[in-house]
Amino acid sequence: MSISVEHLHPLKAGEILDRAFRLYRANFWIFISTATIFLLPFLVAELSLEFFFKNTSYLFLLELFLIGNVLNGAMVWLASQAYLGYRLSIWDSYWRSLRRFGVFLLTNLFLVGAYLLRTGLMIFVAAVVLGVIAFVLRMGPMTRGSEFDYLTSSIVAWINLLGEFITLILLVLNYIISSTQFGLAIVTILREGVGPKAFLRRSRELTSKYFWHTFIVAVGSVLLCFGIVFLPSMFGNYTVSFLQIPVFGEMLFILFLQLGFVMSTPLYASIQVILYYDLRVRREGYDFELVLQTGQEAPQGEKIRG
Repeated sequence: MSISVEHLHPLKAGEILDRAFRLYRANFWIFISTATIFLLPFLVAELSLEFFFKNTSYLFLLELFLIGNVLNGAMVWLASQAYLGYRLSIWDSYWRSLRRFGVFLLTNLFLVGAYLLRTGLMIFVAAVVLGVIAFVLRMGPMTRGSEFDYLTSSIVAWINLLGEFITLILLVLNYIISSTQFGLAIVTILREGVGPKAFLRRSRELTSKYFWHTFIVAVGSVLLCFGIVFLPSMFGNYTVSFLQIPVFGEMLFILFLQLGFVMSTPLYASIQVILYYDLRVRREGYDFELVLQTGQEAPQGEKIRG
């Protein structure tokens, strides 16, 4: 099947999210089926463990690990095939993802390590700043001859609250920055065949000149997917608490959480794919490259920026 180039031109951040929704809606059933095939066994296992043993933490961590290394790869391949107009196959998507499992694993280990290191440095700097503020506040009364050589409980409470707030902000901010710089890792690994070292250079090459454009898309995708995953599960959990049915509360939370993963993973993959091709169009004139490859007519009235 020939590749359609009519939709390959520079897009604004809102247009990327809009096209991701349209791609998601147009291929809804095959996207949802692909995610369900992977997540359904985990749902059954987690519900069983919760019902009989009241503990699903280890299985949930394994699921997150496999989502990052298998399911995301399959969904990215499927979304890119759909976006470019190729034939869609669930089994081919999983096969291509499994073939690159080792590369995905090394890549994600590197990204997790880089994320933790940068987050640790950010929190350390914030702790030093708060420590200096606490020291100044503590020394203030002492320099005036006060008998108190410690912070008052209210000041301690405010500093602790400020520290927790800053930590949360740094965690979210670092995640979004990491998503901006390296969020195209899976797409480049699958579509270009790069290895765990080359993807770092390639991802930076694509995003460096359009950092804020990519940043806005990353913020939008994180907020959308977070809402899809956690808000329904929180609603279900609160509903069960309100109805006072504690036995099934955690099971309902797991059910809604898995449903959130099923719904959000294809959308996140679609956003990644469209952003990837948008950046390639902006930096490399990818739409005109496809024109030369396929002999199709270039889209009219579009100017490649950058």
